[in-house]
Amino acid sequence: MISLQLPHVEYKESYLAAVREYQMGDRDKFGGEKYHELDIQKIEQDFEGEIVKPALDAMHGIGLPEGYVPSTEFWVIDEDGYAGHVNFRHDLTEHLKKIGGHIGYGIRPSKRCKGYASVALQLALKEALKKGLSEVMVTCNQDNVASKKAILKAIELLGGREDSPAVDEDGKGSVTLRFWINTAP
Repeated sequence: MISLQLPHVEYKESYLAAVREYQMGDRDKFGGEKYHELDIQKIEQDFEGEIVKPALDAMHGIGLPEGYVPSTEFWVIDEDGYAGHVNFRHDLTEHLKKIGGHIGYGIRPSKRCKGYASVALQLALKEALKKGLSEVMVTCNQDNVASKKAILKAIELLGGREDSPAVDEDGKGSVTLRFWINTAP
């Protein structure tokens, strides 16, 4: 069974395995970029200080870089432990309205194409509803077919609509698809 859990040291080994998995593969743009920057030796030595505490602090707006909003990071957990993450941003900046949205997620490569993203998104929408949001924005890169499929499934179940796409000003001309999803039918 898949669940969302707040970051916790009990998932250290499976989290580290996921980081190694990301780092052994190609640098991908679909939820794995942040893992390539991690220093495994450093996080092995202080997992709580390097990974857990910053994630929990971000919920309360503590230690955020300029321009960031408070967000709750959930870990996607299955019988093997850490399978991915979901970030639920509490508010939207102008940048997040264009690229990013309320909810972002990434599933570790070995767990992809098995329905994890769809389940994780459904669970994240329930969390957004608990926070009083009747709809949320979710985005994905136009090339990310699996993520778009998960988003469209959520819209089919709960209702929502596609917004106009946005072109990222990253110099690469990346196109971001934007969707509004209801958090309850």
